[in-house]
Amino acid sequence: MKKLALIAALGLVSTGAYAQAIKAKEAEKLHHNNPAEARTMIAEARQHDETKNDAYTWFVSGLVEQKAYNNEFVKAQLGQQANEEAMYRALIAEVPFFLKTYELENVPNEKGKIKLKYAKKAKDYLQADYQNLLNAGSFFQQKADYKSSAQAFEQYVNVRRAPMFADNKAIATLDTTAYQVAYFSALMYHEVKDYDKAIAIANDFREAPVHGEDIYQVLAASYQAKGDSVQLIKALEEGQTKFAKSPYFTLNLAQLAFNQGDLAKSESYVLRALEQDAQNTVLLNFLGGLAEQQQNLDKAAEWYLKSLAVKADEYDANYNLGRTYYNQAVELFNVQNPTKLTDDKAKGFLAKAVPYLEAAYKLKPADVYYVLSNTYDRLDRKADAERIRAAHQ
Repeated sequence: MKKLALIAALGLVSTGAYAQAIKAKEAEKLHHNNPAEARTMIAEARQHDETKNDAYTWFVSGLVEQKAYNNEFVKAQLGQQANEEAMYRALIAEVPFFLKTYELENVPNEKGKIKLKYAKKAKDYLQADYQNLLNAGSFFQQKADYKSSAQAFEQYVNVRRAPMFADNKAIATLDTTAYQVAYFSALMYHEVKDYDKAIAIANDFREAPVHGEDIYQVLAASYQAKGDSVQLIKALEEGQTKFAKSPYFTLNLAQLAFNQGDLAKSESYVLRALEQDAQNTVLLNFLGGLAEQQQNLDKAAEWYLKSLAVKADEYDANYNLGRTYYNQAVELFNVQNPTKLTDDKAKGFLAKAVPYLEAAYKLKPADVYYVLSNTYDRLDRKADAERIRAAHQ
C-alpha cells in the first residue's frame, strides 16, 4: 500500500505540468481553425511554472498570433474584406513570442550544445512578416492609437536588433529607416505618457547617426514630464553640446536657469551657443528678452538690432525692438518731474520705435495695432492713429 501511495503522490505532483503541456499541444492543433480558443489555452501554459520557460510554449504562442495575422493578411492580398486592426494587433503580439522562443532555445544544454528546434521556424515567420510592422505603426498612428503605434514601431526595431538575426546583415544592419522608426516609437510612447518607455528607447538610440537631435528632444521632454530635473539638465546639456545649432536645448537650459532666478547662468548658456552659431536670431532675441527682464532696455535694443541685422523682416525682433523703444519712452514720460528735455528724448524713442512697429504690424496686425496706434498718438500723428484703430474695430 505504501508503494501504491507513493506512486499516486508522484502522479499528483506531475499532473499540472503534464496538463499544461497538453494544453500547449492542443493550442497548436487548434490554431489553424480556432485562433481565439488556442490563444486562451496557450496563455494558461505561459503562466504555469512548469511550462512558462518552455520554448515550445512560446513558439506555439507566436504560432497562434502568426496564424491570426496571416488569415487577415491573405484576405487583404486577395482583395477580400480583412480586419486590419485584428491583423496588425496579432502581428505586434507575434514578435515577442518568437523572439522569446529563440532566447530560451539559445541556452546551452548540459553538454554545452545549443539545439534550435522551434527557433528556426520562428525565425522564418518573423523574417517574412516583420516589414509589415511599419504599416501597422502607420495604421494605428492614423487612428490616433499612439500606444499601439508605438508598440508596432518598437517591435520592428526589436526584430532588427534581435540576436536571432545577427547573421543576417540585411536585417541586423540598422539603416535610416530603423533609426527613424526608433524615434517614432519613443515619440509615440511620450505622447501616451509612458515616459519610462520613451526614455528607455531614446537612451538606446541617443547615439543614432540620424534623428539624433529628435531623439534627444524626446529624451529631455520625457525627463521633464517625469519631473526628473537632474536627468533633464544632463540630457539638455548633452544635446546642446552635440547639436550646437539647435536652439531647443539652449533655450530650455536658459529658461530653467531663469526660472530658478539665476539670470547670469541663463545668459551664459545662450552666449555659449552663440559662439557656435552667431547668427541664430532665436538666441539673439532671447538675450534681448533676458535684458528686458533685468530692466536693461539699452542692452535689449542692442540684441534685437543684432537679430535684425541677420534677418530684417523677422517679426519677433521688429516688434520687440519697437516695444523696447516704446517702453523707454514711457519711462521718460512717467518721471516725477518731466522737463522739455525728457519729453523730447521720449518722443525720440517713439520715433525710433515707429519703423519697427510698422514692420511688425505688416506681419501680425492684430498683435501690434494697439502699441502702434498709441505711438502715433504720442507723436501727434492722429490721422495715422485713427486709421489703425479703425481697421481693428
